[in-house]
Amino acid sequence: MEHYCYDFYGASGNLTNTMILEEFTGRLVWRLRGSSEAGQLSSVIDCMDAVNPKMVGVSSVVLGRNMHLTIHTLSEVKAVFVDYFGDLCPSERALLTRMLEEFFAPSVTHFGTIEMFKARVVSPLGAFGQHVCYGRAAMDLPTARGLVNDIVTQVKMMPLGASLELVNYPHFDEYDLLQPIAESHIAVHTHAGKSLIDVFSCKPFSAEAVSELVGCTPVAETIRGLGIPPMLL
Repeated sequence: MEHYCYDFYGASGNLTNTMILEEFTGRLVWRLRGSSEAGQLSSVIDCMDAVNPKMVGVSSVVLGRNMHLTIHTLSEVKAVFVDYFGDLCPSERALLTRMLEEFFAPSVTHFGTIEMFKARVVSPLGAFGQHVCYGRAAMDLPTARGLVNDIVTQVKMMPLGASLELVNYPHFDEYDLLQPIAESHIAVHTHAGKSLIDVFSCKPFSAEAVSELVGCTPVAETIRGLGIPPMLL
């Protein structure tokens, strides 16, 4: 599995229209995964960062088996943050990039895996938020639900509705979970005896505190949004 990250700056449109964004997100996933994908769940939510009033936008999320796609837009600063977790061949990755760039029409694109992103210089200026991934031994779905609730409580995030959940019947120990939060998202994927926990928040949080809850150190950690002009924040 790969975890692809896109940071778009100077996006020129489609940042606040939930209906258009939902239609685009569904079309994008269909092009990447085909009509045979079963049990796919999606949600589009208006979001606002209570800490920074300029951080207003829309989150569009899709959860599938062994995958998630999240799109977080910030209309005031014309920025978009996209994550795709899953398997993509080179042609599919090129298609994903092309469709995103055509839809959002950014002036600047930063792309890479989350491991590549962590090589950037971390600066408090122009930053959108922290993105931390943890890998640990598999846990059952009730434990994952409890862990996500604990993370939300620990870092004082705001959940937006119930979590999206997919169980790989009849393999009940394999599942995918995504909790939309006002600050971005938390995802858990458990397959083949391992669990990946993905925490992305525009609100600063302690990765060490989350590590204590998860029971392991991060496998990848970065700051997203370093390209946003500081005067807009």
